[in-house]
Amino acid sequence: MRWRSSSSRKPCGAGPGGTGGLTGGGPLPRPARFGTPAKGRPGRLTSAWRWLALATLLALGALWLVRLLLPVDRREVPAFIWQPCADAPSRDRCVVDGDTIRLDGETVRIAGLDAPELAGRCEAERIAARAARDALIGWLSEGGFTSAPEPGGNDRYGRPLRILSRNGVSVADALVSRGVARPYAGEARLDWCAAEG
Repeated sequence: MRWRSSSSRKPCGAGPGGTGGLTGGGPLPRPARFGTPAKGRPGRLTSAWRWLALATLLALGALWLVRLLLPVDRREVPAFIWQPCADAPSRDRCVVDGDTIRLDGETVRIAGLDAPELAGRCEAERIAARAARDALIGWLSEGGFTSAPEPGGNDRYGRPLRILSRNGVSVADALVSRGVARPYAGEARLDWCAAEG
């Protein structure tokens, strides 16, 4: 019996094509993921990314163009000492009542709140109306604020509805939290004299 030296032994897996004879002498097939697409034809994934990038750029360009051509009617109103319209030297910027102001010569209804009327039906409403007006004057005079359009457009009298806010807090929320106005979203107004009977 002859012993073969270890140097003459074939390494494990050796055979035709380096496959241990498992492929019948041919080379191992290449997995599909390593394949390269034919020249001039990008792969489906690459093509999809190109279209997605192009669509994103077109959408951003359209948004920029719309913003340029149709600016949002959002105004920064600088700090100003507000007064009741009856006492103001000019009616360009003044307070009509607890939920209405004159801003740049336009009568504006403040969105989101309902305040009592200065010419209310009863004395309690008239007193509450003066308190609401004074609270509004105080808030407006604290500093500059932002005036933005309410999506609802105008109120039933045709006055533009505006959202007035400062540091993320609207004047409507401020006056309602102080108890001088009620939240309002276009429903029937509550009677301010009901408590008096």
